[in-house]
Amino acid sequence: MEYSVYYTKPDGFELQVEASGCYFWCNDRLLLLRRHHDKPQGGTWGVPGGKLEPKETPKEAVIREIQEEVGVDISHDVSYITTLYVALPHVSFAFHMYYK
Repeated sequence: MEYSVYYTKPDGFELQVEASGCYFWCNDRLLLLRRHHDKPQGGTWGVPGGKLEPKETPKEAVIREIQEEVGVDISHDVSYITTLYVALPHVSFAFHMYYK
């Protein structure tokens, strides 16, 4: 699969989706979740996260996703890393990265 990743939004980049993810460290281990086989990139491993809901900020989204997927409240202890702009053949999206 061919794709491009940018640190700044390039000219002409058509943003279709925004997602947030969290590099969640606990006891010196990084939490990775396995994607459901029916989802895009099914069966692969990644950090917990997901798409932003309407009117939701990236930080609100990552806090909600961690609560939904892991059952942990990180609302008082989450830090922003950066945003990447990713262009895949079928979708272009912003990925807001956080850590806890």
